[in-house]
Amino acid sequence: MSSDSQPLDLYDLALLLNYETTVEEPRFRHRKLIDVGRLHVERFPFNFDPNYEFPVWRNVAGQSRRGYLYGYPPSNAPVEVDSPSNLLPTPVPPTLSHLSPRELETIFYETRNIGRCDRAVALLWLLFSKYPDDQLTRIRTSTGGMYTTTARRRYGQHWKLKSPKQLNLTVRVDYRHQAFVDHYTVGFLRMDEPSINVVLDLTSMQFGETGRGRVSDGMFVLEHIEDYKKRLHQWAREPEHVTNQSNFSMPNNAEKPPEEWMEAVVKRVKERWDNRAVEPWCGHCGAPSTKRQKLRKCTRCEVYYCNQEHQRINWNFHRHFCKGNLQRLIAAETKYWVGRQPFPFNPAFEMRLI
Repeated sequence: MSSDSQPLDLYDLALLLNYETTVEEPRFRHRKLIDVGRLHVERFPFNFDPNYEFPVWRNVAGQSRRGYLYGYPPSNAPVEVDSPSNLLPTPVPPTLSHLSPRELETIFYETRNIGRCDRAVALLWLLFSKYPDDQLTRIRTSTGGMYTTTARRRYGQHWKLKSPKQLNLTVRVDYRHQAFVDHYTVGFLRMDEPSINVVLDLTSMQFGETGRGRVSDGMFVLEHIEDYKKRLHQWAREPEHVTNQSNFSMPNNAEKPPEEWMEAVVKRVKERWDNRAVEPWCGHCGAPSTKRQKLRKCTRCEVYYCNQEHQRINWNFHRHFCKGNLQRLIAAETKYWVGRQPFPFNPAFEMRLI
């Protein structure tokens, strides 16, 4: 048994980790969105000529394409946490005035998640290193499933998304056009099964709306492996599972963030989790309560939200665990384990077949 009798909650930890890394993403700190382009726009953005700088912008068959232009942060910008609500500059450019709050949320997470999937997995590995291997960890999936495993029963997953269906160009920050995209996730095993059951993808939003959580409509994916493999086909014509790694490390050619930044992110996430009884967070986006925006509590349970819209978006997920439902699931799992023993777990076994 772990030294901490209270199980971790993977959904909540992912929510906090996703929030802290996104709002503190160094490449975009305080930058404002000033233009958006699509395939039919011949010159994006403004006088920028993509045929000169990036000749494949209009010459790749079968891809949807999105382009984003971010300006430098103004020197007199107030110090505030980056969020979808302050993504646009003041005054708002006429070409962006039509964007809805949901579209701004998608763009905010999409651009900040590009090129950081390996970093996200490394951060989760670092977070789990702060706990013992036998730390109990509760996993709640988007379809209402729940089980408890141990923190050690996980693998870093490497996928190759061949022939990606989407091309993103983020001017000044990132540009990606490849025959395939390396993508990294984390797979978790039930204590009574020998193979990966659930996948956590912390950077699924780099693929836009199709990267939102199934049912939860959130900014990451936590779902059954079979559902996730179906999702991959929305992102690439030929997704391929490469391998699972019991000890994940970022690839040698990856752009590694400073260690002090990673430690600071993990420290904030752990502190917020440890203080969860007195410092709640939004069940949709992970934001804390602030002087400008006080969180609102669900009338049926102990989950909080930034506003009614975030509560509405999250309801299809939350309803599975609201008003005593979570306690009933925990009681059912406790009864299930009476007289049973966990399946032996060998971390040295590197699975290549899911």
